[in-house]
Amino acid sequence: STSRGPEAAHVAAAAVSDPDHQYYGRVKVQFADGKTYHVRPTRIVRVCGDWQRTVLLCGDTNQYRDVARSQVRASDFVVEIGSSYGVCTDMIAKRGARVIGVEISEEAVASACAKFPSVEFQCFDAVTRTEQLEAVATGCDKLFLDVGGDRDLPALLHLLVFLQEQLRPQLVVLKSKKLLAHMQRHQGSHTCDS
Repeated sequence: STSRGPEAAHVAAAAVSDPDHQYYGRVKVQFADGKTYHVRPTRIVRVCGDWQRTVLLCGDTNQYRDVARSQVRASDFVVEIGSSYGVCTDMIAKRGARVIGVEISEEAVASACAKFPSVEFQCFDAVTRTEQLEAVATGCDKLFLDVGGDRDLPALLHLLVFLQEQLRPQLVVLKSKKLLAHMQRHQGSHTCDS
C-alpha cells in the first residue's frame, strides 16, 4: 500500500502467480519517477487514451466520481453538466483542470458558488439550451454529464448526439440510472447487423 493517491502509472509486470510470493496476486506498476509498487488489481483503473473518443456510462455517484478522479488530467478543459452542489466539479478543479459546472437549479448553483468560490458555475438547462452549452463547452476535452435518472431517455440521447457531433470531446462520462438500466435490459438483444 502506498500513500501516493491517484496517479498515472503503467503496468510493469503481470500479477504474481507464485502463491508463496509476498506479492501473490498483485500487479507490479511503475510510476513516472521510476518507483515500482505491487498493487491489487482492483486498485488499477484503466485510463482512456486521447487517441479515440469514448463514452463511459455510470450508474451511481461513486462510479462517476471514480472516473473523474482517474480520467481527468491537469491539462484538460472539462465541463460538468448537472453539477448540482459542485462536489464533483470541485474535485475536478482540484486535479488542476479548467472546469465549468452547468446546473439547471438556481439554488444549487448559488450554494456551489458559495462553497467553491474558485470554481466557475453557470445556471441553465443544457438539454434545452444547446446553443448556450455550445458557447460554454466548445473546445472541452472531457464532458461529465450527471442526470442520475431525472431526464427522459429521448432528450438525453438527443443531447448525447449533440455532444458527440458538435462539441466532440475526447471523453463523455454519463451518469444515468435510467439509461444504464435500459442498456442492461437490452444488452445483447440487438446487433449491428440485425
